[in-house]
Amino acid sequence: MASIKEKTDAKGRTVYQVQASDGRGRRVWRTFRPEPTWSAKTTRRELRKFAAQLENELKGGQALTKAERHEEARRQAAQAAKVQTFRQYIDCVWMPQKRATGARSSVRAYEVNLRLHILPALGDSLLAEITPPMITALFYRLQAEGLAEKTLHLIWNITGEIFSTAVQDEILDHSPMTKARRPAASKDAIVDRQALAYTAEELQHILEAIRQEPLVWRALALLLAMTGLRRGEACGLQWDCVDFATGQITVKRNVQPCKGGVYVTTPKTGRERTVLAPPDVLDLLRQLRQEQPVTVRWVFARPRSTEPINPNSVTNHFRQMGRRYGLEDFHPHKLRHTFASVAIERGADVAAVSQCLGHSTIATTLAVYTHTNQEATRRAASKVWEAIQPPRQEEKKA
Repeated sequence: MASIKEKTDAKGRTVYQVQASDGRGRRVWRTFRPEPTWSAKTTRRELRKFAAQLENELKGGQALTKAERHEEARRQAAQAAKVQTFRQYIDCVWMPQKRATGARSSVRAYEVNLRLHILPALGDSLLAEITPPMITALFYRLQAEGLAEKTLHLIWNITGEIFSTAVQDEILDHSPMTKARRPAASKDAIVDRQALAYTAEELQHILEAIRQEPLVWRALALLLAMTGLRRGEACGLQWDCVDFATGQITVKRNVQPCKGGVYVTTPKTGRERTVLAPPDVLDLLRQLRQEQPVTVRWVFARPRSTEPINPNSVTNHFRQMGRRYGLEDFHPHKLRHTFASVAIERGADVAAVSQCLGHSTIATTLAVYTHTNQEATRRAASKVWEAIQPPRQEEKKA
């Protein structure tokens, strides 16, 4: 049975230190932080669930004691010292670290891209002998094979992260990625990126077309289009995140699909953020709240359930709506792109759009929406030029 101690953290908030033991001397401690809006009853219920989960993880070997964590670090260091090939480093050091700390969806992406694209080219090479030209050649070949620009970008980031970690582990003195050349995006890729979003006119048509859909789908589609949330972030909204008085929606959670269901994690960048929902979105959410039983916490819950909807179910239903109403390539992420593209095109501040999207930096937003931002910049420059022009002759006479 886990023991629980109530404590106060550095900010004066009540937290609970939960200790679990397997009865054989193995103990682990974790801190439970209740949501500020929870009632005492809800806090007790969630605390019991947290303690039970910790006990199960300890018994299943997933939760490590402090001594075991130190031992695991020593084991990985010893493995790292033996590493010679790129594949050995991935299998013995890098992927075990990612499986222990990364989100499940990220781990799957690592495994798939390593297996299909990176390991066949670099796996048998000695880690210390991989050169910038070898990496450059790999990416030119992947581009020639027709991989999408988004996939190439992901593989580049994974490869860079691997070598950066090897430098941190003191296996390499420097990363060959610093001098490797990444091929420029093809014109087709740039056109495809521009096609990721709908125009404002197309969005109006879409929202009109789906007016006959059930309330939950209309509310979700309008929310995505008007706030730029990721589908998992929308699925992760609970009613205490929606402030109907101010229109503020706090993004705290991210629901991700996994084998057998879903799991709840933090937003992609690990940080909470707040977005503003327009009145039409709030009206639909109010109606949705009235339709749901009061026991349902999730804004977008599964039918006849108190659990959050699976993001894959959202994508599947959007595809069905697309086929029903003749909407080309209708999927949740395209509404997110539409929000950003239309906002920037209409002159919204890029920093504000970046904050709404939850990007880690403004540079990320600029990289994705370069074409849209160029159009906005061109219009801004035109306005400045108009402002400094002398008045026309007819204006002087008037």
